[in-house]
Amino acid sequence: MPDHLPTILADIHQLRSALQQLLDTAGRYTEAGLISIRAFRDSEGVRLAISDTGRGISTDLSQHLFTRFRRVSKGITSAERAIGLGLADARQLIERQVGTLWLQSMYEHGRSFSFTLPCVDEKCNDRVIATLISEAV
Repeated sequence: MPDHLPTILADIHQLRSALQQLLDTAGRYTEAGLISIRAFRDSEGVRLAISDTGRGISTDLSQHLFTRFRRVSKGITSAERAIGLGLADARQLIERQVGTLWLQSMYEHGRSFSFTLPCVDEKCNDRVIATLISEAV
């Protein structure tokens, strides 16, 4: 985690829930390999990216990932199945905080869920995100 991230405007409980859901999703679909978390400043605020080396998801299936109760069943095992709420809830939690959540995926080469949240003040220096990540893991 970078030492100098600006303070973000966020509800700690909603942010923690969204982060836990994204980490759970990454863990569920990564049988072997890595899950990484990066945080950095971008033009929209602070961006957090949760990336994995799992098999990714095809473009035609990825458009439905954030729809409630819409499950992707093609190519997944019964142990990986979920009820279809987690990613939709994560997006809703981020958007409630004036943030944006999206997916970048390369089929069979992993995926990255990223979200941005607005900063409170450009001059602030806080470890809020690092603290949230350590609590969620």
